[in-house]
Amino acid sequence: MSIRAGRLRHMLEFQSPTGSRDAVGERTTVWNAVASVWGGVEPLRANEVIAASQANMRVTHRIIVRYDSSIASMTIGWRIVRGSNYYDIRGIRNLDEKDKVFELICEEGLLYRETDVITYVDVLMHGLQVTTRQMLHNIMHGTTRL
Repeated sequence: MSIRAGRLRHMLEFQSPTGSRDAVGERTTVWNAVASVWGGVEPLRANEVIAASQANMRVTHRIIVRYDSSIASMTIGWRIVRGSNYYDIRGIRNLDEKDKVFELICEEGLLYRETDVITYVDVLMHGLQVTTRQMLHNIMHGTTRL
Protein backbone atom coordinates (compact mmCIF):
# COMPACT_ATOMS: atom_id res chain seq x y z
CA MET A 1 0.00 0.00 0.00
CA SER A 2 1.43 3.35 -0.96
CA ILE A 3 0.58 6.51 0.88
CA ARG A 4 0.63 10.06 -0.41
CA ALA A 5 3.15 12.27 1.37
CA GLY A 6 0.50 14.99 1.85
CA ARG A 7 -1.39 12.74 4.28
CA LEU A 8 1.68 12.54 6.53
CA ARG A 9 1.74 16.16 7.66
CA HIS A 10 2.11 15.81 11.43
CA MET A 11 5.42 15.37 13.26
CA LEU A 12 4.83 12.60 15.79
CA GLU A 13 7.05 11.61 18.69
CA PHE A 14 6.87 7.96 19.71
CA GLN A 15 7.47 7.27 23.40
CA SER A 16 7.94 4.02 25.28
CA PRO A 17 7.28 3.60 29.00
CA THR A 18 9.70 2.31 31.59
CA GLY A 19 8.60 1.66 35.13
CA SER A 20 10.06 0.98 38.52
CA ARG A 21 9.37 1.56 42.20
CA ASP A 22 10.66 4.61 44.02
CA ALA A 23 12.02 4.76 47.58
CA VAL A 24 8.51 5.03 48.99
CA GLY A 25 7.32 2.00 47.01
CA GLU A 26 5.16 3.92 44.56
CA ARG A 27 5.22 2.89 40.91
CA THR A 28 6.91 5.42 38.64
CA THR A 29 6.51 5.67 34.88
CA VAL A 30 9.01 7.51 32.75
CA TRP A 31 8.31 8.14 29.06
CA ASN A 32 11.34 7.84 26.80
CA ALA A 33 11.39 9.44 23.35
CA VAL A 34 12.15 6.71 20.81
CA ALA A 35 11.75 8.44 17.45
CA SER A 36 10.10 11.34 15.64
CA VAL A 37 8.45 10.55 12.32
CA TRP A 38 5.92 12.15 9.97
CA GLY A 39 2.42 10.69 10.10
CA GLY A 40 -1.25 11.26 9.49
CA VAL A 41 -3.71 11.65 12.35
CA GLU A 42 -7.37 11.00 11.55
CA PRO A 43 -10.29 11.06 13.98
CA LEU A 44 -12.42 7.96 13.65
CA ARG A 45 -15.93 8.14 12.26
CA ALA A 46 -18.81 7.64 14.70
CA ASN A 47 -19.58 4.11 13.48
CA GLU A 48 -15.91 3.12 13.98
CA VAL A 49 -15.95 4.49 17.53
CA ILE A 50 -19.17 2.58 18.28
CA ALA A 51 -17.72 -0.67 16.90
CA ALA A 52 -14.59 -0.17 18.99
CA SER A 53 -16.62 0.49 22.13
CA GLN A 54 -18.51 -2.76 21.58
CA ALA A 55 -15.12 -4.50 21.61
CA ASN A 56 -14.38 -2.77 24.95
CA MET A 57 -11.88 -0.37 23.37
CA ARG A 58 -12.02 3.41 23.70
CA VAL A 59 -10.37 4.37 20.45
CA THR A 60 -10.68 7.81 18.98
CA HIS A 61 -8.03 8.15 16.26
CA ARG A 62 -6.26 6.31 13.47
CA ILE A 63 -2.61 7.22 12.91
CA ILE A 64 -0.77 6.25 9.73
CA VAL A 65 3.04 6.22 9.55
CA ARG A 66 5.54 4.83 7.11
CA TYR A 67 7.70 1.97 8.29
CA ASP A 68 10.76 3.15 10.19
CA SER A 69 13.23 0.79 11.85
CA SER A 70 13.30 3.00 14.97
CA ILE A 71 9.62 2.24 15.68
CA ALA A 72 9.48 -1.30 14.30
CA SER A 73 9.56 -2.69 17.85
CA MET A 74 6.64 -0.55 19.11
CA THR A 75 4.01 -2.29 21.19
CA ILE A 76 0.62 -1.56 22.65
CA GLY A 77 1.36 0.62 25.66
CA TRP A 78 3.57 3.08 23.82
CA ARG A 79 2.21 6.54 23.19
CA ILE A 80 2.46 9.18 20.51
CA VAL A 81 2.84 12.89 21.17
CA ARG A 82 1.72 15.54 18.66
CA GLY A 83 2.02 19.03 20.06
CA SER A 84 -0.10 19.03 23.21
CA ASN A 85 -2.02 15.89 22.18
CA TYR A 86 -1.20 12.44 23.52
CA TYR A 87 -2.38 9.21 21.90
CA ASP A 88 -2.16 5.83 23.63
CA ILE A 89 -1.55 3.03 21.13
CA ARG A 90 -4.32 0.41 21.41
CA GLY A 91 -3.72 -1.54 18.20
CA ILE A 92 -1.04 -1.91 15.54
CA ARG A 93 -1.52 -3.13 11.95
CA ASN A 94 1.32 -3.68 9.53
CA LEU A 95 -0.66 -2.99 6.36
CA ASP A 96 -0.17 -5.60 3.65
CA GLU A 97 2.41 -7.27 5.97
CA LYS A 98 5.17 -5.64 3.90
CA ASP A 99 6.81 -3.38 6.53
CA LYS A 100 5.90 -0.27 4.55
CA VAL A 101 2.96 1.33 6.39
CA PHE A 102 1.71 1.03 9.97
CA GLU A 103 -1.88 1.81 10.95
CA LEU A 104 -2.17 2.58 14.65
CA ILE A 105 -5.49 2.57 16.46
CA CYS A 106 -5.22 5.01 19.34
CA GLU A 107 -7.09 6.59 22.20
CA GLU A 108 -6.52 10.28 22.77
CA GLY A 109 -5.32 10.72 26.32
CA LEU A 110 -4.12 13.36 28.69
CA LEU A 111 -0.59 14.32 29.54
CA TYR A 112 -1.25 13.55 33.19
CA ARG A 113 -3.60 10.70 33.86
CA GLU A 114 -3.83 9.30 37.35
CA THR A 115 -2.39 6.00 36.13
CA ASP A 116 0.64 7.73 34.59
CA VAL A 117 1.41 10.29 37.26
CA ILE A 118 2.80 8.15 39.97
CA THR A 119 6.15 9.72 40.73
CA TYR A 120 7.01 11.35 44.02
CA VAL A 121 7.98 14.99 43.64
CA ASP A 122 8.98 17.61 46.15
CA VAL A 123 6.27 20.20 45.83
CA LEU A 124 4.96 22.59 48.38
CA MET A 125 1.22 22.62 48.38
CA HIS A 126 -0.40 24.30 51.34
CA GLY A 127 2.87 23.84 53.23
CA LEU A 128 2.96 20.05 52.76
CA GLN A 129 4.97 17.74 50.57
CA VAL A 130 2.57 15.62 48.54
CA THR A 131 2.83 13.01 45.83
CA THR A 132 1.86 14.05 42.33
CA ARG A 133 -1.04 11.59 42.59
CA GLN A 134 -2.41 13.57 45.53
CA MET A 135 -1.74 16.87 43.77
CA LEU A 136 -3.49 15.66 40.61
CA HIS A 137 -6.46 14.45 42.64
CA ASN A 138 -6.73 17.89 44.26
CA ILE A 139 -6.49 19.66 40.90
CA MET A 140 -9.08 17.37 39.28
CA HIS A 141 -11.49 17.89 42.16
CA GLY A 142 -11.07 21.66 42.26
CA THR A 143 -9.36 21.97 45.61
CA THR A 144 -6.17 23.34 44.01
CA ARG A 145 -5.78 25.61 41.01
CA LEU A 146 -2.99 25.54 38.46
